[in-house]
Amino acid sequence: MRRGSAVRITLVAGALAALTISSAAMSPASGAAEVGSQTGVFVDLNKGVWVHGPDLPSGRQDAAVAVMDGRIYLAGGFGPHSAQESTLLVLEPAFPSVEAKPGVAGPIVSHPGEWRYASTMPEPVDHAAAAGLGGYLYVAGGRIEDLVTNKFWRYDPINDEWTELPSMPYPRYGPIMQAVNGKLYLFGGQSSHGNDELSLMIFDPKTNAWTSEDYALGTERFLAGSVVIDNK
Repeated sequence: MRRGSAVRITLVAGALAALTISSAAMSPASGAAEVGSQTGVFVDLNKGVWVHGPDLPSGRQDAAVAVMDGRIYLAGGFGPHSAQESTLLVLEPAFPSVEAKPGVAGPIVSHPGEWRYASTMPEPVDHAAAAGLGGYLYVAGGRIEDLVTNKFWRYDPINDEWTELPSMPYPRYGPIMQAVNGKLYLFGGQSSHGNDELSLMIFDPKTNAWTSEDYALGTERFLAGSVVIDNK
């Protein structure tokens, strides 16, 4: 039985897109989840081809993914055997070299870049949201153990340090978060009651405070995706 799967697409420097497929298969005999996917797949938007790698050090499911300053950050999620993770993985990708090889279908591509472990998060969390803003990585919500949380953290990549910030007004599980015009917008997801939400929560780093609008979305969104184009 499949526990769940998700596809995360993230633009890197406007030219390279990273696709992380996170899934785990449930063993009918033991009920234990096997390792989630370690596969890293990229598309070179200039050449219109898919390339493979580099793979993650170990499988991840339902992690938070964001891009900041040309690096891909992958926070938390489920690791091997469905264990909640507090790890932060960072990829600084190099652009791939693509060449055709006679007699072989598709392009031959190098596996550029390398994943590294950064400082661990304060707590293991899955189904959180992540976004980069002002040189910091922000991670919000998700689940800690089996409880939906409203906790909110900031990661400083220069000092490799985490800081816990003011909590969100409401707990959220599987929300979406984007940075627009110097603020973080978190929307959708589920509440601690299991209801899909219409609310929007906005964090302003200048005031270090949250505001919220309860019925901002026309339709509930849970485990959805989003992209910012022209700051919209």
